[in-house]
Amino acid sequence: MNKQFKMTKLKILTWSREDWVDLHAISWFVEEFYQYEDFSLYKTTTLKIIKNLLKKNLLLPEIY
Repeated sequence: MNKQFKMTKLKILTWSREDWVDLHAISWFVEEFYQYEDFSLYKTTTLKIIKNLLKKNLLLPEIY
């Protein structure tokens, strides 16, 4: 994991600490740290971060 990836995860976890965060909001945080990258990296990174957070049980899906 590179520094951008870790910083993005940290910001997502900080933002969602008290409550919840929509999955599309995660892309906003990725955009902040990857704003000068190409779209495919931006998309791939968003999905990798979601997968990483789910795998570590740091992000839990809410089922309606």
